[in-house]
Amino acid sequence: MIYSMGRGRRAAPWSGRGGALRDGGDAGAGARDDDGPDGRMASACDARRTLRRARAAPGASFGFLFRWAEETPDDPDAETRLASLAQAMAEDECVPWRAGSGLPAIVPIFGQLLEHDLTAMADARTTAGRSPEAAPLRPRARDEIERSLVNLRDGTLELESLYGVDAVEGPLAEKLARLSREPGAPARLRLDTPAPSARGRMPLPLDRGADLPRLGRALSEDPREGITEAEIMALPRRVRRSFLRDGAVNPARALIGDLRNDGSLPLAQLHVALARFHNRVVDELVDRGATPPERLFEAARAEVRRHVQWLALNRWLPRLCDAEALARVRRAGAPFYTEMRNGVHEPGQRRQPAALEWWAAAARFRIAMTPGETEWNRFHPRADQAFLWRSTGAAMADGRLPADRVADWSLLAGEPFSGGPRGARAIGTNISPDDRHAALFQGLALSTLRKGHALNLPPAQACAAELNMVYGDLVRPLSREALCGGHTGEAIRDGMDERTPLWFYILREAEVQRDGRGLGQLGSAILAESVIGMIASDPASIWRLRGADGKPWSPADGLRPGGIEIDDFDALLEAAELL
Repeated sequence: MIYSMGRGRRAAPWSGRGGALRDGGDAGAGARDDDGPDGRMASACDARRTLRRARAAPGASFGFLFRWAEETPDDPDAETRLASLAQAMAEDECVPWRAGSGLPAIVPIFGQLLEHDLTAMADARTTAGRSPEAAPLRPRARDEIERSLVNLRDGTLELESLYGVDAVEGPLAEKLARLSREPGAPARLRLDTPAPSARGRMPLPLDRGADLPRLGRALSEDPREGITEAEIMALPRRVRRSFLRDGAVNPARALIGDLRNDGSLPLAQLHVALARFHNRVVDELVDRGATPPERLFEAARAEVRRHVQWLALNRWLPRLCDAEALARVRRAGAPFYTEMRNGVHEPGQRRQPAALEWWAAAARFRIAMTPGETEWNRFHPRADQAFLWRSTGAAMADGRLPADRVADWSLLAGEPFSGGPRGARAIGTNISPDDRHAALFQGLALSTLRKGHALNLPPAQACAAELNMVYGDLVRPLSREALCGGHTGEAIRDGMDERTPLWFYILREAEVQRDGRGLGQLGSAILAESVIGMIASDPASIWRLRGADGKPWSPADGLRPGGIEIDDFDALLEAAELL
């Protein structure tokens, strides 16, 4: 079969059975000021590292799924139109019975962790990794975008955010990697014990590891025992900044592979859960006695990576995506991503490019799912967003998370009760959960809309047309009446009903087609093409891995820490001794 991309400009052979990709299983922001509005990690601000990577792999960082689709027009009124739309999206007109998605809160949290692990954008045109929405609001040429945007991740979901070291390279990175391991047990990841709290404490695991490892525990006057302040102060200024607070060494700085994961309490606690799961896998390997001590860490890392990839493909995507759209993309092997990768990928490199339609639009569905208040634990039954952003260990003076702020995962990972307060908000165009958060979410909406415009993302209607050229009737475009309905209708009718910003359309489609309980057809197809494509194109992923029976790998073929088969998020949390 030949599928045509770009109205005949390019064509590539593809076969659902004999092509390069094969199905690997059953179908089934409170950023800190120096991170910028899009939550860039600190290392993205290292201009020298950015330029080195750009030279090492030009054009292999980001690409367009719909490279030849209609471009964003250079509209002199774009700023005004997008600002009006962002304001309408932040208006508090939420209908209470439609406020919930029916999805557990862990779904958008896991989505943010995946986004951080797959992408960390920097712009090689600037010396500070300036984000696109900070530039003048004019669409950039797509060729120039693909040349200048640099992804500091490999796009392979190898859990670099869990196992790497953020912001530094060379001998100091090796030292920090060593200090992020448990003293005396280098195969295990280091975790810290929360500080006592006057409120009380949540029940902790027996080993009491419930917070991210912090720099304060690794500081030493002896460079052989830890990291010294002199070593930190000798770092280049842009790198050194992430280790300081108010000009002094910051003991609260997390020793993890992505500082963005310490930007909010839910994400930090999910990072802790994955680190705990890694340690339980190490324990299981030790009990079996078949793995040499020097190989324990890598063996555990490979096992954790397999489970996280399987959960992403078989539990996370099916909860979010339209079932038919997901199944068809999966059977096809993500051909749009494959074509994009073949166009920008340098031979011999393992790195996978990230799709801009996913990164700047489809992945941002999670913004709309953020609740105004979260049932966090028994000490904080109504934790608002400001509390969750300022409550990480990084925000504490001594760098230790208070014991009353440890997550109760039974509330965050459990299926929400009908009409109850738990779970994620419905996916839709009313992104502000209440009046208190309206200004914040209006700012998030405007920055996301401006980003899509500056990155020259194709209008939603053009994306749907491109998908239907290959898949036939995969996407049923929204009618003008459906698109312009609701509280945002007037803003959309003002010049955006025929060429609709992709992110807004995905949210509106979820409202119309799924009542906010998941993504619609276009949003599902872009999410599936991007995530499945990045996993399937990586030869070291689980996509081609087979179990003992010759069938695609599943958790039944993996380790079972504590006798638990890791077939869903609650099983992973139980194995990590957090449920």
